[in-house]
Amino acid sequence: MVTIHTIQDSQEGARAAAQKVTEILRSHTATPILFLVSGGSTIPMLEEIDESVFGPHVTVVVLDERFSAEIAVNNFLQLKGQPMYEKMKRAGVVFISTVPDMQDSLESFAEKYEKSLKQWK
Repeated sequence: MVTIHTIQDSQEGARAAAQKVTEILRSHTATPILFLVSGGSTIPMLEEIDESVFGPHVTVVVLDERFSAEIAVNNFLQLKGQPMYEKMKRAGVVFISTVPDMQDSLESFAEKYEKSLKQWK
């Protein structure tokens, strides 16, 4: 069965999504989790997630990434600028960086990213 929710604004939508993510993470505290975070406007939604659900069993990786080391462009760097990033880091969350090194080509960066994902848990 499909349930349709009506959301009044983006803040309410962020809270509702964060509540659902919190419930899911809370129900899997004994399981390694690869938390795939969409970039851009969804990153601030992380602030609404109950930080108590994060721990060393969670690995965060940003999807929809841009091949850039500029803060205004790179989604992982935008995530690092959020207060929740520091809270997750203190809780022991593992992060897979999606920031290219200066010597990276698009191809070498893609290979490193793919290898990081394949080596997860």
